[in-house]
Amino acid sequence: MCEARGISKDGVRTGNGRVYQYHKKHTHPHIDRGPRILPNMLYDDYKDGMRACTNAVDNLMAKYMPTYDDHVLADIKWRNRMSELSGKPPRAQVSDYPTADEFRYSMSLDFRFSPLPDRKHFLFDISDEDEAKFQEGLDEVATMVATNTVAQMLKPLKHLADTLQQPIGAKDADGKRLGIFRDSAIENVVEGLALAKKLAIDPSPELQEVMGQLDATITYWAEKKDWLRESPINRTEAANKLSAIAQQMAGFMGVAP
Repeated sequence: MCEARGISKDGVRTGNGRVYQYHKKHTHPHIDRGPRILPNMLYDDYKDGMRACTNAVDNLMAKYMPTYDDHVLADIKWRNRMSELSGKPPRAQVSDYPTADEFRYSMSLDFRFSPLPDRKHFLFDISDEDEAKFQEGLDEVATMVATNTVAQMLKPLKHLADTLQQPIGAKDADGKRLGIFRDSAIENVVEGLALAKKLAIDPSPELQEVMGQLDATITYWAEKKDWLRESPINRTEAANKLSAIAQQMAGFMGVAP
């Protein structure tokens, strides 16, 4: 869920950015900078999460928009003061900023849902060549979905495996400690796996198998986190197992480990 914390003069824009971040994390890419794919089983979670994010933006808008012009004038004063201190002439002016209506419109959000295209949706016959291209497009979508599903798991998994591969107490040449294990490293893998399960659309048997391996392994070590801090043997065992799973994921999905 999104929370409106650390509000600043850019708080509305930050909150609006969180909406897109949530949207991107809980959907698959389809068209670059365009519509994205939302799996059916993730619809309720997506709807609730997006509602929380948009409500946070609405609350910020209600708080700041009545005094929008005052915020603009205050920012102009600050920018011009900074220019003077650096020996430059003040140049900030009201025309540099969007009007209140323009800013309000730029922060507005509109969500529309539509089903993926299907061969049955055509109301006329298409040529074999066009049908082949249509199917090729659907196959590309399926590949993007599978790749994005793996990416949700692979990034936190790779980070955890790399951390555990560093010996306990290891330091670099400057004396900085390496491979510091934190509970969040495992929690991020658990979260990524849970999200991947919801994002997966008709996963292949190979993908289901590797997700099962990760589930069993991360569940085991989540209950023995202290071992990973204190035991070099257990740390190495976990690192090797998790690295092998990461390599398997990256390999059969064609994703760089």
